[in-house]
Amino acid sequence: MNQIGRNLAIGNSEKGIMVKKFKTARWVFFVMVSIVYMFATFQRIVPSVMGNAIQADINISATLWGTVGLAFTWTYAFAQGPVGAFLDKYGQRMGLSVILILSAIGCLVFGAAHSSMGIILGRVLVALAISGFMVAGAKTCANWFTTKEYVVVYAIFMGLGNLGSLLATTPMQLLMNFCGWRHAVIYFVGGVSLLMAVVVALFLRDTPDKMGLQSPEKILETGITKSSKVENKAAVVENISAGEILRSPIVWICACIALGSSASGQTLQSLWIGIYMHTLMPAVPAITISNVLLCASIGLMLGSISAGFFTNRYTLTRTLIGSNVLFLVFWAFMAFNAGNMTVASLMVTNFFLGFAQMLTVTTNFMLIRELFPKSRLGTALGFTNTFIWVFGAGLCQQLWGFILDVITKGGAYTVPAFAACFKFQLIYIIVATGAAYAVYRMARQGKITSEHLI
Repeated sequence: MNQIGRNLAIGNSEKGIMVKKFKTARWVFFVMVSIVYMFATFQRIVPSVMGNAIQADINISATLWGTVGLAFTWTYAFAQGPVGAFLDKYGQRMGLSVILILSAIGCLVFGAAHSSMGIILGRVLVALAISGFMVAGAKTCANWFTTKEYVVVYAIFMGLGNLGSLLATTPMQLLMNFCGWRHAVIYFVGGVSLLMAVVVALFLRDTPDKMGLQSPEKILETGITKSSKVENKAAVVENISAGEILRSPIVWICACIALGSSASGQTLQSLWIGIYMHTLMPAVPAITISNVLLCASIGLMLGSISAGFFTNRYTLTRTLIGSNVLFLVFWAFMAFNAGNMTVASLMVTNFFLGFAQMLTVTTNFMLIRELFPKSRLGTALGFTNTFIWVFGAGLCQQLWGFILDVITKGGAYTVPAFAACFKFQLIYIIVATGAAYAVYRMARQGKITSEHLI
């Protein structure tokens, strides 16, 4: 073999080692951020399961328990934008390590609390921390996978993350039965959060260049796909400012798309479903409510995972329209049959509500990934999530309480009062479906362009 041949062989060997190192690293990092995101979905659902135990232990009134939910939801909502910008500035490794430690502290405060103020403070700290878990994962996926791979990888990431909501239902109830709610929160949730902070700080890398590697497109020689040429004019410049993102009409439309299903699903499944089921079926045991939530969580997980399949087969905009229509159909069924729902029908309905909700949210975040540069992905996702939570679960949880109090005149809740809440929520879902159709029309008219849109 001549010298040129030997050099080529050495070069190919080195490249093979580099590619292998790159592929191994990115899947290790993917698993890390997926596990972390599980704790975000877990923490949002778990109060529905442990609420009765906490109220019995600390003697928190219904009003104060509602304040706990309010404090968590609004902190989580308003922290999205700032924490997203924090991750954009400092990267996933440092940023995620900090907020994971904060999550562990919040769990310790919450689990050790003997007053309503301690419970509220613990939930506020947890909400502040987990507001960045999804954004950190989205940025990691964007930095370590090609644009073409991102559609499927991000869908799997969201699906795996929603295993957390599944673990927060029946499995959490069983753990609480074994060791009590305090130990479950402090040692299981807080302990794992602290462990993940150490793992992330030691091993996670923000981008391939931090390991001396090239970008995913270059190292895998896939080239730049059409969809990497972002559609929004503001996204052409990589250093687009946060102000330009907020002035972009498309980011507001994207926020509205996910608002209907996210606001409705979170309001029902994170706070009110247990009270509704007790009103409808006074003798319903806690484990039955957990099982209904388990069905919703399975739907959430499968909806996320299937997003890659549907968007590849039917495009982003068509998938968004379909998922919103699916959510609308099952929500309307529940709204107009609120007094006739059985445990079985609630399981089926909540499964499909969860499925349609996360199919919408995951696909919508894929759309945002296409429209904005990676350097500002945290800011764009953070703003969208802030909008969804402030005007979604944050507002609707309180509006439902107001509607229930007005209809029942401050007395015991009734099924017709819940039916009114369900019907009110239809307004949100219809608006979201219209926003999804608006994006489809914008793509058809060439106002936004990408091979994945139409």
